[in-house]
Amino acid sequence: MTSTQWVRWGAGARGRPILRAVHSHAHRALEAGASAGEVEHTVLLAVTTLGFPAMMTALAWGQAAIAGHEA
Repeated sequence: MTSTQWVRWGAGARGRPILRAVHSHAHRALEAGASAGEVEHTVLLAVTTLGFPAMMTALAWGQAAIAGHEA
C-alpha cells in the first residue's frame, strides 16, 4: 500500500479511537513514506466526525506513534 492509502486506513481507525489501531496505522503510513505532518493532519480532520475530545485523544496517540517511529 502507498503512504496515502495507509493514512486513509488510519482515518478509518479513528472512527472509534482504539490505541493499537491508531499506532499501527500511523507506523504503517510512516513506513510507506507518509510524513509526520500528513499523519497528524489526517487525525485533525477527524474532529468533525469524532468530536474534539476523541480527536485529541487520537492525536496524542498518533504523536506518540510518530515519536516512537522516529526513535
